[in-house]
Amino acid sequence: MVQREADVQLRGQGPGPRQARAILALESVNIITAGQSILVGGESVMRGTVALQDVKTGETILAPTELSSGGGGWAG
Repeated sequence: MVQREADVQLRGQGPGPRQARAILALESVNIITAGQSILVGGESVMRGTVALQDVKTGETILAPTELSSGGGGWAG
């Protein structure tokens, strides 16, 4: 689901001279409930890597690079 959405969101982005494919690899997903958020705080987080590959040649443009995304949150 994440790869499919990334394909839609990233298509046509960037000023580079080559067409590139973003390759995502999720390492962990931690989704907290609304109750946990209210009672003890915290945030939902995804961690993984992204790499860029030339569509025509298969050459690596960007080696796998770590990234993370959080939904915001608070700690009580």
